[in-house]
Amino acid sequence: MTVEEMAIAKAEEIKDVMKKEAEARGAAAGSSPETEKTEEAKAQETGKAAEAAKLEKAVKDAEAKADEQQKLIEKPDDQLTDAQKKEKADVQAKIKEQKTNTQRRIDELVGQLHESKRKIEALENDKESTKADRDAQVQEVVRLSQEMEALKRKVSEPQDKVTRQEQVIKAEKDRIQKVYEEDLKLPRHERRELTQDEISDWLSEDQVSAQVWLTDRQIRRKEERVIIEQQFVQQEKAKEYLAQSEVSVKKLFVKFPGTNVKDRAIALQKEGKDEKAIDAALRKEVPDYALMMEIIDENPKLGEVANGAELVMAEMEKRQSKKPAKLEVDENWIAKIRQEGAEAERQRLASIDEGVGSTRKKVVVKEESENRKKFRELAKKKKFSDEDIENQIKRMPQED
Repeated sequence: MTVEEMAIAKAEEIKDVMKKEAEARGAAAGSSPETEKTEEAKAQETGKAAEAAKLEKAVKDAEAKADEQQKLIEKPDDQLTDAQKKEKADVQAKIKEQKTNTQRRIDELVGQLHESKRKIEALENDKESTKADRDAQVQEVVRLSQEMEALKRKVSEPQDKVTRQEQVIKAEKDRIQKVYEEDLKLPRHERRELTQDEISDWLSEDQVSAQVWLTDRQIRRKEERVIIEQQFVQQEKAKEYLAQSEVSVKKLFVKFPGTNVKDRAIALQKEGKDEKAIDAALRKEVPDYALMMEIIDENPKLGEVANGAELVMAEMEKRQSKKPAKLEVDENWIAKIRQEGAEAERQRLASIDEGVGSTRKKVVVKEESENRKKFRELAKKKKFSDEDIENQIKRMPQED
């Protein structure tokens, strides 16, 4: 078992013991309500302290046991007694069994992920499915993916984990060796590193100058150590960022499969297209990708946060939910304004007079009928698009 598993098992045992002890204390409590509350509070505090102490000891014991087992595994068989060899074989068998079980669970998760993605596709095509149903299935896919990634890391990571402190020490040693070799041809006082024998010789020859050099080296090493530590901290942060970002991107791909254009991008690249041409082609071919890139173009800083893909996903859902309003026309309303417009048109035509005694024929310019004008005015008030208004007017009967 791993350190964590052993600690958890111990903790569960402690919880059971503490629970039984609490039940026993409750059964033996006095009859006075105030006394019972006081005694119960004291018992809880005592129980919590004892539980914390036992848990801490269990973790330390588990860590010590794990260290012993690791050292035993690394030790050559010819340096072990028969009893130690047997113990080593048992530990290795347990580790192998654990890896086998872990791989079996990974295989199960692969199947469950495939089934969950199939359900998402079915829900997307089901008009009666709700957003809550689809979101719940998406969350299930994310949960399964996270569990699988954690198990994969557990299988692949080395048994002997190197601490950051050990990494810093090794990096320092490597740097010292490197600069020592680089400065071999320089005068002694200009070199950044010297061997202990070289320093001893210098101290015997000129203690003052040698001491000054040692002081400078001490200051320089301290500054360089800070830089090395910062580099490892940044690496850890970058690793954590990438892990969180990977989870976020997977959520986006599950919700909007069209945003995962990796295969298509590779195909376009093989056709000889450059990055700009590939992006343009994908925006034209894939609506989800086009919308995603539109949002990213408008908000460049989304790429600087680990959950940027989820923020893009939320904005895509928001924009896709805003469907353009359709032109819904009340036929009775149209008939009414048509009738009113026709009457106004008859009155207008009747008012056209060529003039008393005039022999000159007037040129009549055909204007848009009143019913069409009224329809246009009312439709604009309802905020219909120009295109919808013109299409509806074309459908109206022609009037002389």
